[in-house]
Amino acid sequence: MNQESEPMEYTMDPKRIFKQLFIITLFLLFAHVLGVISTYYFNHDQVFGLVPLFNLNHEANIPTFYQCFMLLACSVFLAVIANFHHQNGESYFYWGSLAVIFLFLSVDEFAMLHERLVLPFRAMFNATGVLYFAWVIPYAVLVALVGILYLRFLLRLPHRTRMLFVLAGIIYVSGALVLEMADGYFVSKKIDNIGFAIVNTIEEYLEMFGIIVFIYALQDYLGRTFGGLTISIKQGTTMK
Repeated sequence: MNQESEPMEYTMDPKRIFKQLFIITLFLLFAHVLGVISTYYFNHDQVFGLVPLFNLNHEANIPTFYQCFMLLACSVFLAVIANFHHQNGESYFYWGSLAVIFLFLSVDEFAMLHERLVLPFRAMFNATGVLYFAWVIPYAVLVALVGILYLRFLLRLPHRTRMLFVLAGIIYVSGALVLEMADGYFVSKKIDNIGFAIVNTIEEYLEMFGIIVFIYALQDYLGRTFGGLTISIKQGTTMK
């Protein structure tokens, strides 16, 4: 005889998830710093492959996949919020389009799409110095356009959510664009020292921390607006 058991329910706690993601980020930062010390002070840039595996500045490694996952989580939360507003007969366009933007950012991080823009835009603008990583040019324009188009949406958000969104955006953009330009200066001048490593470490950490703050902001909004998000998993049991 088949009998359906009580569903398992998991209610997302924004503070708990924030702490968990923060701890993971600190671990990745610690592993990266150990790799920097090994590289610049002991001249060992591999250590059985562990240094590149946790290097925040490398691609296709654990920090990259972690950041892809967090950006994808942002997209999912935004899509859930858009769906809730849609079910309530409310406007959901901005939430839905933000979900698409963060899905693109996740794919971009995984496939390194922005890296493919470096050479053509560097040639187009004869970019050097802080613009050496020339992908920052089109992305800075896109960030400005999104900021302008979403200004009214941002101003209509609850005060707490608006402040958290702004904080997350400032932190993320400070790393992804501003300090990326500082990295470009170091690379264009062929400077590879501990100073470059420190700037790069701060840049990557700001990106990850900005995403964590945004994830917290989205969960907090879900809780305050819709009573939170609970995941139910139905389990079937078989009795003979």
